Amino acid sequence: MKRILVIGGGASGMMAAIQAAVRGAQVTIYEKNDRVGKKILATGNGKCNLSNTDMDLSNYYCADYNKLADCFARFSTEDTVTFFENNGLMLKNKDGYLYPYCEQASAVLDILRTALKKYNVNVFNGVTDIDLSVKKNGKFTVESSMGRKEFDSVILACGSKAGMKNAATEGYNYAKQFGHRIIPLEPALVQVRCKEDFFPSVAGVRCRAKICLYSNKKMIAFDEGELQLTDYGISGIPVFQISRIIAKELKVKKDIIVEIDFVPGMSAKQWDNFIEKRFAVYQGLTTEEFMTGLLHKKIGLMLLKKYGIKPGDVLGAHHKETITLIGKAMKCFTVVPREVNGFEQAQVCSGGVDFAELTKDMESVNQPGLYICGEMVDVDGKCGGYNLQWAWTSGYIAGVSAAK
Repeated sequence: MKRILVIGGGASGMMAAIQAAVRGAQVTIYEKNDRVGKKILATGNGKCNLSNTDMDLSNYYCADYNKLADCFARFSTEDTVTFFENNGLMLKNKDGYLYPYCEQASAVLDILRTALKKYNVNVFNGVTDIDLSVKKNGKFTVESSMGRKEFDSVILACGSKAGMKNAATEGYNYAKQFGHRIIPLEPALVQVRCKEDFFPSVAGVRCRAKICLYSNKKMIAFDEGELQLTDYGISGIPVFQISRIIAKELKVKKDIIVEIDFVPGMSAKQWDNFIEKRFAVYQGLTTEEFMTGLLHKKIGLMLLKKYGIKPGDVLGAHHKETITLIGKAMKCFTVVPREVNGFEQAQVCSGGVDFAELTKDMESVNQPGLYICGEMVDVDGKCGGYNLQWAWTSGYIAGVSAAK
């Protein structure tokens, strides 16, 4: 019976362990935390968006899209659905976003833990001081707080530096030990800190908006959705989607700005006409009354202050030029990113073990019998279940391949 060690009990590690055990291997998981799957509990705001029906590769970032396509052909969204339903989890489709029917991330983790138990996977929590070496016969000697043991294959599923107070780094060290290149790590799917000082006055605002990222005056990314304003900058799904690009642009010191369209449902011309007509109707009322109902009140008051108008000023003809500028700012409001938040706040990382140095079976090209999957690999996706789908897919392939 083949003996396999999985280092890391996250989403990809548990999937790898289950798939290897199903195929007759004797599987052990070493997890450094006090229980497996802790990070799953925080995904999707505790609801666990575990995959997505729109699996266009444009939702991912990696260096080899042909290899990525081959991976998803071997274990797709449909396979994820089948796996969880066969193990007793009812799923819910919300506009292509897949959740457990109960919308509790804990249910996903419970299903995985039950499967580990069902297939006799040995799970050891709180395992530290792991040291790997390879004998001449190709077997792995593993020394740790569990003592000295020998395995036929090892699957590295140690996770990334994202989202944890004590960020995982040992996995990258194991990969380096076997000659792997680590693509520089950057936080991704994370909030952005901006240079402007008005943000405390608009903190807590949530609104639909389109955001565009410009680098050296050229638009390089955009997204639309619920924008969240914080006391230090911008957040929300559309910000998360472009944050990895912001991080990389800032690292090479590019001149970047983010342009916010607070009324994405109207063209610039339609909006200009609307503001002009509204200006004519609101003559004699206060500027605060003019702003009422256009955008969130906090944004309206911030714009009035920015352009030097007091909320109690009576709207008159002399305000027309300034009101026109405020109207244009609602369609084209710019902020300057200073930095992205750190790894602890990030949902995932960009970077990791070079995808080119793994075979289509997720096996190291440098060390036979060593497999690497999940967040450790330089593959990351947008918000919407894409990163968990990569965990299920890469874990499945690593587990099946290791068990052969």
